[in-house]
Amino acid sequence: MFNTSPNDTVANAEIERIRALFDTTSSSLISIVVGVALIFLVLWSPASAPMLKPWAALMMSTAALRGCLWLMFRASNLDLTTARRWEWAYALAMCTTGITWGLLSGPLYPTVPLAQAFILVLTIVTAFSGAVYAATSRLAFALFVVPTVVPSLLQYVLSQGENYFVPGLVASAGCVIVLMNVHLALYRFAIKQFRHSAETEALLAEQEAIFQTVTAGIAIVRNGVAIKCNTRLGEILGRSLKDIQSTAMTEMLASADDADAVRSAAQETLRDGKPFQAQLRMRRGNGSEFYADISGRRMSNNHRGDVIWLISETGTQQ
Repeated sequence: MFNTSPNDTVANAEIERIRALFDTTSSSLISIVVGVALIFLVLWSPASAPMLKPWAALMMSTAALRGCLWLMFRASNLDLTTARRWEWAYALAMCTTGITWGLLSGPLYPTVPLAQAFILVLTIVTAFSGAVYAATSRLAFALFVVPTVVPSLLQYVLSQGENYFVPGLVASAGCVIVLMNVHLALYRFAIKQFRHSAETEALLAEQEAIFQTVTAGIAIVRNGVAIKCNTRLGEILGRSLKDIQSTAMTEMLASADDADAVRSAAQETLRDGKPFQAQLRMRRGNGSEFYADISGRRMSNNHRGDVIWLISETGTQQ
């Protein structure tokens, strides 16, 4: 009854993957602004101004578009279907940015060799940053990198001349292969983490459901005080969970002598890794007393000494 569907786990991992994609938007927009500033610094001249100004306006427009998508995404309610639509929207917005970067190696390509080298380096850096910003989406990565890199690499290969055409082509292919491998490694790592996180959350949800629906009262106790308990324990003790978590468990026993005896016996037994079991008189919040079966065991692999206690009511004292 508490099993979580594998499909739900996969869907949750997919949604978190796409959510992480949009989480990189702010850093990506900062990179765009820095890139535009560098382009103006290196390529600006009275002759290039008529083309650089429209290019900068186009680039900042794509940045504004992606910023609007980011704000809209944050306000949306996600399910698997809508999340995948948002991924397409993000990828298309990235594509417009990539096309704009690609214009630097097309109509805006400079004639000065030093500026050409700068464009090539900036393009490669931009492509690798895209591999990071789009690490959780192969679609967004492809739509961004292809229009960004291809024009620049073509310019590089064609500028080598006949004698160096093949080495230039090989160097360009190697750059693309490295770029794809970087993205693939990041993508696989991200997917593994999202799936592990989704599986962990599903397991915790199942454990919480079991914790809250068992017929026995359960308390996880640290230094004599409950740090977590289920609603059934509150029903048995006639106390609120907040009250239980602010009161030493031994104070809920019917007498101080019982509390001292249980404290001493339980500490000795639990210290040896053995379970402690007893039937004791306990007192409810309204003062009435009842008998309860109590069992406790130190939680395994816990260095803080936490103990899990199970309390079952066996009868009311006459």
